[in-house]
Amino acid sequence: DRVLFAPLGRTNVPAEERLDTDRLAKELGEKAVASPSIDAILDTVARDAKPGDTVALLSNGAFGGLHAKLLAALGDRS
Repeated sequence: DRVLFAPLGRTNVPAEERLDTDRLAKELGEKAVASPSIDAILDTVARDAKPGDTVALLSNGAFGGLHAKLLAALGDRS
């Protein structure tokens, strides 16, 4: 029941056209967070995920290697 927004990775989009993740998180309410970094998302999910949880990573790019890092972090807990 949580939504974590990553910082935008594309710097070539004009500021006025960029998705404002801070504003979006505030509008969605307390379950949404605009994370300051990919590592912050990794730390949060690795800390809070419980067996049986579903984690969905949505990105149009490499996402800072988060997919592999998260699998490694969750695998280390077992």
